[in-house]
Amino acid sequence: MRLHNVSSNALKPTWVPYTSTKSAEDLLDFSLSLMSDDWRSQRSSNVFYLGDVLNIEASVTQANHQPLRLFVDSCVATLVPDQTSTPSYSFIENKGCLTDAKSTGSSSQFMPRTQDTKLQMKLDAFRFYQDARSSIYITCHLKVTPASQSVDSLNKDCYTEGSRWRSVDGSDQVCSCCDSSCVPSVRSRYWGGRSRRDLASTGAPEWEADATVGPVFVLQEQVAERPVEAEGQSSQLRAEEGKSTGLPVEAVILAGVVTAVGLVSAALLGTVLRRRKQHKPMN
Repeated sequence: MRLHNVSSNALKPTWVPYTSTKSAEDLLDFSLSLMSDDWRSQRSSNVFYLGDVLNIEASVTQANHQPLRLFVDSCVATLVPDQTSTPSYSFIENKGCLTDAKSTGSSSQFMPRTQDTKLQMKLDAFRFYQDARSSIYITCHLKVTPASQSVDSLNKDCYTEGSRWRSVDGSDQVCSCCDSSCVPSVRSRYWGGRSRRDLASTGAPEWEADATVGPVFVLQEQVAERPVEAEGQSSQLRAEEGKSTGLPVEAVILAGVVTAVGLVSAALLGTVLRRRKQHKPMN
């Protein structure tokens, strides 16, 4: 016989179910942002001029997760948000090799890593050749690995310093394949007969996603658009003209004023003398 009445309402457990914990751990938020010059905040404007530098920061936020290390696997610039559109410019490829400086002679580079969950790079502003559009979208493929996992040729971020490849994590040897092809070997793909996907269930997982920043507007710099700088340049030119004479600027100006006063005085004196000569009585 039933001794108590039981409600049919849902019962809230006193423990956190395993499935909820697992889904929270796998929740990763990848992002790509334009940063200020000091890297402390996001840049308030997305307008640049040729010759400027874009400070781009990739980051990942995690919930209850084991320590992770972020990598920028690839990056492509396009004129529209679709990364498969044309024209396009791939400036990070080959599993994390920043090739812009090597290809164009620019100063683009990765910054030294300060946090495992962030990666910063400087990219010289550019426009697509023979295209009037100034808007650019940058899409990067980001991924993370456990922070305890060693950096290798497949999980790295490298940039050129002179003619040498450098790693943001200090392991420059992993960048040796940047001039060729950084493809996984048969041994790394099938270690002990297990595929790479199987390795994710044995403690070496990888999570990845695409992140986009844009539109970024890159304009052609014109003197008329920066009047303050143009005025400063004019003042500098005037100062340089004064230096070229070997005299201070003030002395040059004073000499000009004295000369002008002298000319005016001579003209007035000549006028007075002519008038006196015209009114002089005849004997």
